[in-house]
Amino acid sequence: MTSKEFDAHFRSGDYADKKARVLWRAGGRCQQCNAPTVHCHHRSFHTFAKPDEEDDMTALCLECLASVNIWLRARALGVVVDGE
Repeated sequence: MTSKEFDAHFRSGDYADKKARVLWRAGGRCQQCNAPTVHCHHRSFHTFAKPDEEDDMTALCLECLASVNIWLRARALGVVVDGE
């Protein structure tokens, strides 16, 4: 998927509908710390823009989203992460 296709998907009505359902399912709360949130995270990108994408999305607050992204970057760089 090109970056243009990636951006177009995030701006699509299909993605907005999936995100709304994920947030509704989570009660508008972060699924990690229970803080209020309006953000979603893909647990993996193999479902990105696919029919089962919604099942792979998690509602996260900005703080938890940042922590997950830092952990994923560190792991991709081969840095040992606590708990592994």
